[in-house]
Amino acid sequence: MSQFKPNPCPKCGSNVSLHDWVKRRKPKLEYCERCGKVNCWIDLSNNSGNYLRDVNDYEWLCRSCHRKKDFRIIHRIRNISDRVMNVCGEQ
Repeated sequence: MSQFKPNPCPKCGSNVSLHDWVKRRKPKLEYCERCGKVNCWIDLSNNSGNYLRDVNDYEWLCRSCHRKKDFRIIHRIRNISDRVMNVCGEQ
């Protein structure tokens, strides 16, 4: 199980059903909630990383903002694991 998807669907192991649940309850916007860009591809993005069944834990982002957000999360996790490995001395 990936650390980025800790609460997958118990039946199939996918977050698709959870994203579908959110999409039915949080109408898709015509603009990015972060930068305000319009007329672009808009993705549903999780905020907490916990994939909660809470529409407030998601936002509609343009592809650029979504990638930047995910990169920051992945980079932070890698830095934390690198520091832990350096402290423990394990490779």
